[in-house]
Amino acid sequence: MVTSQIELPALESSGSFTTHPRDMNVEELESHLLELRNKSMNVRGVLRHLLITHCRLKNKERALEIKKELDLEGFRYSGGMYAVLMEMATSMNDLPLAMQYKSQMEMTAPEFIVDAHKIINLASLMLENDQLSDVASMLLEYSHKMGDTKIKEPLQNNIWRLLNTQAAKGDVEGTRVLSDIIFDKNFAVPSNQLMGALVKAHLVKNDIAGAIETYQGCVTKHKFTPWKNELFRKLIEQEDSENLQKVIDLSSSVHGELNTLFELACAFLETDRVKQAKKIIDTPGLRARMDRIENYCERCVRESKLTVLENLVTITKDMPDIDRNVVFYQLLRAYRKVGDWQKALDVWTAIQEEGVMPHGQTLRYLAAFLQECKQPVPFEVPSEIEAEYRPQTSQAQKQGQGQSQLLSLVEMRDIEGAISEKHRCDEAGRHLTIKEYSNLMDLMLQQDRLNDAVALSSEMAQHQLYPFPPVLKFLLSRMNMMGNVEELLQLQKMLPDEVQRRVSFTRHLNVAYINSGRAEEVLNGLESPSTLPDDARYSGLLYLLRKLPEHLPRVEKLASTAHPHLYRTIWSYHMIDERYDSADSLIQAHPEVLDGLRVAPICKEALSNNNEALMLNLLERIKGRDRIGCAVILSYLVNLQCHNRDYDGALNTVMNRSKEAGVELFELRVAPLNALKRSLEAEGRTVPFEIPKASEHRSADKQLSSDSSSDSSGDSSSDSDTEKS
Repeated sequence: MVTSQIELPALESSGSFTTHPRDMNVEELESHLLELRNKSMNVRGVLRHLLITHCRLKNKERALEIKKELDLEGFRYSGGMYAVLMEMATSMNDLPLAMQYKSQMEMTAPEFIVDAHKIINLASLMLENDQLSDVASMLLEYSHKMGDTKIKEPLQNNIWRLLNTQAAKGDVEGTRVLSDIIFDKNFAVPSNQLMGALVKAHLVKNDIAGAIETYQGCVTKHKFTPWKNELFRKLIEQEDSENLQKVIDLSSSVHGELNTLFELACAFLETDRVKQAKKIIDTPGLRARMDRIENYCERCVRESKLTVLENLVTITKDMPDIDRNVVFYQLLRAYRKVGDWQKALDVWTAIQEEGVMPHGQTLRYLAAFLQECKQPVPFEVPSEIEAEYRPQTSQAQKQGQGQSQLLSLVEMRDIEGAISEKHRCDEAGRHLTIKEYSNLMDLMLQQDRLNDAVALSSEMAQHQLYPFPPVLKFLLSRMNMMGNVEELLQLQKMLPDEVQRRVSFTRHLNVAYINSGRAEEVLNGLESPSTLPDDARYSGLLYLLRKLPEHLPRVEKLASTAHPHLYRTIWSYHMIDERYDSADSLIQAHPEVLDGLRVAPICKEALSNNNEALMLNLLERIKGRDRIGCAVILSYLVNLQCHNRDYDGALNTVMNRSKEAGVELFELRVAPLNALKRSLEAEGRTVPFEIPKASEHRSADKQLSSDSSSDSSGDSSSDSDTEKS
């Protein structure tokens, strides 16, 4: 047989034989429908997929058109399809239509059990239409139908909307009835958020005594303090000092005195009792809690509480433990949000009057805002890399900054000449600048002179100088890939905690242990008490599982006993290896895995392996849960599609997939958007989007800011480890 003479017909690259309808997006399905009709082929299967897809996209008009066509063909709907139709009608606030589909679902498939969140969402819509008794009956019927089957869906937010709908009416009894059903029938377990509905119902009704009695019952029975801040504000406004003290004492029994006092100070600020707030915040123990103050500032910006933030900045002016850079930066964010550049300039004046040394981030942010408003910038804007870490510079260093021979040699990549020039500077008694040290170290690393770079970092540390963070990350990556544990431990002793935190030092150290064959020591460390925060302790374990998968059982045991955060690492490991069934099983058992997940490591792995399917599978699992995570995935996806010259696909991601995931254009990374824009322009095509100017607010840029391009460890170790920082 001469096989070389046999010719096989070429597959159609865009035809229906290469992609199953279940894997098509809505545009592809609509095109496929036209294609099949033109060929007079059966379209029922495609119509079914189109109906489900348009329902999920809430395209009600088109969905009903398709349903009408299916009805004419005598199509028999399954219980699941009616459930999808019911969910669409619910999301469009069409209660009669939703109830119609619910009735048809129950008639068609009496044994079918719809997803719990669909029933809860329908119940919320019914409550908005004052159907409390029907809701109670429906929830009880659903619970009876479920029997002993445990509800595995995370329903916290859905149930909060349900309870809050009734509580907002001031209906205490109705809210109590619903709460009893929810908790007694195991739709959810009591939580601080859900228990707050009853307290809210009392407050809406202005029943202070009932609110405090309910609050006290939650503290006594569950150690929860629901709706505490609202209670604080209400009692402050009514000047009810007796009940206010009672709530303070109850809160202190759960959260401690200092935490309660801080929340009380915030309540005073929000009710315009500035003097009382200042008196509390001036407590030394509270002043030291800059993390709480920074979080509160961010909340004020997020909730547009500008006056509250201004008052906080004013009352903390002379408090020695307050980092003024932090509060000034947050105030600038608030002014930029409302477009008030004059007030932003007042912040610059205040910074100068107080003698505060502004961070580079603060100056760059203010400069960007002023430039947006076409206003002059009254200061020199520091470059991003030099402003990252800038210790005090000696006079000798300042005098030597004009000598750039070493930098010139580095730019020419003359490593020997640059090292000789450094020796001449040493002999002349001239200390190098941070920029000279950093650029020389970067060149050493690029030319595989790791030992020289390590020695240079030690020399810098002796002078209390530290490389720019991207260069230091580059150094640590090379050290961890070589398994240089002892050298890293020595360097760790010389680096301040702040510098270590900026460059994720613990991750590099853990990876070095793994690469030196000492993974057991990393796992043993997790079984011992530690003062390190969890995200630092777990960092590097995704790399461990990918390199040494035989340790998975031990990591699973650690997760099940004392370290539940590790389930995120295990889930990421399954996803990267495309074991989607294992990943989904883990989500069912531990739905909290997707809360606070860091998706960048999975995306980087998909990007390096040109694996678009992995990114799409990740997006499907994150969508609707984590908008910032979706922005990160979509940014990587655009990057990958541009790399593959799939500009139509990238454009579809920007214009359509982003909307489906609830992500705004300004939340995507600017680099992939620019790449797509340039590519479309190069082909003479119209660019149907504008790249936003306010890059500081990009969600994806913010989450990925730590993924430096100089960190060239192959990215296999940069998992961080799936915890958001």
